[in-house]
Amino acid sequence: MVSSILAAVVIIFVLPTISVVNAKVTTFHTVEPNDWVQECASVFQDLYDPSSTLACVPGGGAYPINYSSYDLIGAPSGLCVPSFSCAYSQCMANNYKKSPTSCEEIDNFVSDFVNMTTPITSDTTYADVESVLGPGLDLPKAIVFPTDPSDIVTAIQHAKDVGEGMTVSIKTTGHSYTGAFTAANSVQLNLRDYPKYSTMPGAIVECDNNIDIDNAISDDDTATCKLAMARGKKAFIRAGGGELFNTTVSSVFALKSNKTFSNYDTVNETYAKYILYHGSAGSVGTAGGWLQGGGLSDGLQRMVGLGVDQVLEIEMVLPDTTHVKFYPTEWEDSEGFLYPKTTKVGGLCNTNVFAEDESMWKWETCKDTIPFEDLWFAVRGGGGGTYGVLTSVKLQLHENRPYYIFFKASLYDVPVTISNEAILSNLTEDEQNEYNDAHNYCTMNFALDFLFNPDNLNISHEISNSCAGESTLNFDSINFFCFGEDAANILLKTYGENMVSCLTKDLPVYLDYGLDIPNEYILDGPTQDFDFRSETVNGVVQLQSGNTGSPSIIPSMCTFPDFWSSALVPASWLAGMSNESTADLLKETYLTNPLGLSTHITGGNVAIAHDQMNAIPATERKSGVATQIGFNNLSTDLQERILQVFLNEAITNGDNFPGISEFNHICSGSYGPLRSNMTKPCPQEYTTEEKDEKCYRSQEMVWGVDLTAKLENIKYKFDPDNLFKCNGCIQPKKSISNDIAATTTTTDVPAPATTDPATDIPEEDPSPVIDESLTSSSSSSSSSLLTIAFLTVGGHFIGYMC
Repeated sequence: MVSSILAAVVIIFVLPTISVVNAKVTTFHTVEPNDWVQECASVFQDLYDPSSTLACVPGGGAYPINYSSYDLIGAPSGLCVPSFSCAYSQCMANNYKKSPTSCEEIDNFVSDFVNMTTPITSDTTYADVESVLGPGLDLPKAIVFPTDPSDIVTAIQHAKDVGEGMTVSIKTTGHSYTGAFTAANSVQLNLRDYPKYSTMPGAIVECDNNIDIDNAISDDDTATCKLAMARGKKAFIRAGGGELFNTTVSSVFALKSNKTFSNYDTVNETYAKYILYHGSAGSVGTAGGWLQGGGLSDGLQRMVGLGVDQVLEIEMVLPDTTHVKFYPTEWEDSEGFLYPKTTKVGGLCNTNVFAEDESMWKWETCKDTIPFEDLWFAVRGGGGGTYGVLTSVKLQLHENRPYYIFFKASLYDVPVTISNEAILSNLTEDEQNEYNDAHNYCTMNFALDFLFNPDNLNISHEISNSCAGESTLNFDSINFFCFGEDAANILLKTYGENMVSCLTKDLPVYLDYGLDIPNEYILDGPTQDFDFRSETVNGVVQLQSGNTGSPSIIPSMCTFPDFWSSALVPASWLAGMSNESTADLLKETYLTNPLGLSTHITGGNVAIAHDQMNAIPATERKSGVATQIGFNNLSTDLQERILQVFLNEAITNGDNFPGISEFNHICSGSYGPLRSNMTKPCPQEYTTEEKDEKCYRSQEMVWGVDLTAKLENIKYKFDPDNLFKCNGCIQPKKSISNDIAATTTTTDVPAPATTDPATDIPEEDPSPVIDESLTSSSSSSSSSLLTIAFLTVGGHFIGYMC
C-alpha cells in the first residue's frame, strides 16, 4: 500500500506571459494484494494438464495453464505475469527457498497452491493465499501506466522525493525468469498503455539512394535511413517501449509486396514486403527486457544477428529524468563484419517533455555531457530495467523471403511413414534399439554439421545460415526451418544423402531392412516468416507461439534447480563431430542424457552481424546454442569435463571468468562455477551465503568478470543510487579507475579495416537538462489513487499540483 502521497499543492513558476494553463495528470494506482489474488492467482489454478510432468524431471512441465498471456498482460490491475511464481521475490515464495532448493520444493509449491483446501473464489483474500504459501510476494507499492514520457518523469521524481528506499521497476510483459520487472517498495512503470508507434502512419520508413534530396521523410528519418542503408537495409520501423511483437510484427506484415505464394491451404497469398527480427512469442515485448538483454529469435539471428543488432536509434528516459534519444553518428566499414563499426554515438535531449503531444517536443543539443556511447553499449545487451526506461526504438527491416519447415513425415500417415513403421515393427527389440541408436547418432552428426560445420557437407555458409533448428536439438526428430527455397531444398537433399551414407557405414545391416530414409522428412511451404500460433482473445485473433509464450506456474525454463541455467554452448564444440574425442563428449552429453529443451540455436552470423559497440559477451557471440538447459542434470564429472572444454581458452590464456550463460532465460538463484576453480560447478548443497562467497554471481555468469565490471561502472554513471533496482540486473559500482571504456565487442574475426566515416550526420554535444524544480511534499492518505497534475503553458512546464 502507498503510505504517502503528494499533497494537494500548486507550485507555479511565473513566466512573463501566461495565457492558457494545461494540466497533465499522472495517476498512481495503489497496489492491493487482493487484486492480485482475484485477477492473477485465480487463473493459475486451472492447469492445462493436471497430470503434467513434475518439475523434477529434466525437460518436465512448467505447469502450463488454460489461459492467455495477452489476458494476463491486459488484466486491469497490471499485476499479472506469465509465470505465477515470479510474483514472488526471486520467483519463489520464501517458504520454498530452503537452501539448497530442491525439485521437491518446487513441486510442493505447485501442489500446495493448486490443491488449496479452498480453491480461490471471489471471496478469497491474499491472507488466505499467504496462509498456504507463506510470505515473499514482491508486488510494487504503486503502479503508473505511462502514456507519454512526462508520466515516466513524474513517477521517477516521485520515487526520488519519497525516498525511504523507494525504487523504480519497469514492466512491459513480465517475461522474466528472475522477476526483474517487480520489486517491493517500488513505483512500477507498466508500459502496456504507452503509444504503439508501429501502428501509426509513417511508422515504417522506406529508404532509397536519394534520401539526401527526398522531402517525403523527415530529417530525423533521413539520418536513420543513412545508417540503415550503410547496413544494406532498405527500411526501418519505429516501435514503442511497451509494444508486443503481436503488434509490431502485424504492422510489418500489413505492408505487402507484389509477390504471391501458394501452398496446401493458401492460394495466391501476398507476401509481406519485409520481415522484422522478433522474439519467438507474440506476447513478448518488442523493446523491453527481451531487446535490452540481447534478443533471441528462433533462427533469424543466424542470418542477421541478435535483437540488439537491429537497433538504429533509442529513445529513453534516464534515471535523472532526462528524456533523450541517441544513435550512431559516425561509423566505418569493418573487414569480416556484416555491419559497419560504430565509432561515435550522439544524441539529443527533449527540453519540452511535458508537452501535450509529441509534435511539441523540442529535441535540442544537451547542455551538459551525456556519455551516449556508454548508453549505446550498455542498453543493447546489458540487461533491461536498470539504465532507464526505453520509450521507443527504431529497428531495421529485412527483405522478406519464402519460409519452409523441414519436419519428420511420421507426424502424418503418409506412405513412407506407414512403410517404415511396418518394417521396424518386424525387427526384434534389440535390432530396433540398435537401429534407433545409429539413426540418432547419424541425425546428430548431420544436424550439427549442417548448422555449424557446413564445409563438411559441401554446402555454403549462406545456405547453412538460412536454416535453423526449431527450438530443440532433439535428434530423435529434428525440426528445421529455412528462409528461401534453395536453402530448403538443399537441406532436404543433403539430409537424405548424408543419412544413407552414415547408416551404411555405422550399421551396414540397415541396407537389408529396406527403409526409405531419404523421404522420411518432408518440406512444408512456402509460407510467411515465423507464423505465431493464433489464439482468439475477446474475439480478436492474437499471435502466440509455443510454450515460451504460454503462461505457467513456474518459468518455462526453470522447472528444476539449475546452477547452470540458460547455458551458452560454443559453436566450435558443436562443429567438432569430426574429432573423435569431441564426438564422444557430444554423444555422452546429448544422446546418453536427456537434456530437455535448447530453445535458441545461434551460430551463423551472430558473431559478425553487429556494430562492435554492444554488451553482448563474446561467449554468446561464439555460441551455437544460447539457452541450453539440463546441464545440471548431468553427472558432476561430466559437467566438469564440459566446463573444461568450454572455458579452455580463458584457462589457457589466464583470463578472468568470461561467463557461460545467456541473460534473458537465466533462472533466479543461478550461480556460476567456483571462483577458486571455474571448471567446478557451484555445489547445490552450499547455503546461499556460501554460494555468494564462493561462486560467481549470476551477473558474472552472463557477462563474465570484466564485462560485468564495465557495465557496473556505466550503471554508476547514470544511476549511482540504484534507483532502478531489479533482481539479477547490473548494480552500480564505481570503477577504481572510473575510466573503463565502453567501445568494442571482440569476436574471432579478421582485424577491422579503417575507412572514412560513412555519414555526414551533424555531430551533437549531448548532455542532460535537469530541472531542479521537480520537488514535492508528502502527507498521509488512504486513497488508492494518486494523481499528479503538471501545469504547462503552451506545452512548457511551469509547475505541478496533486
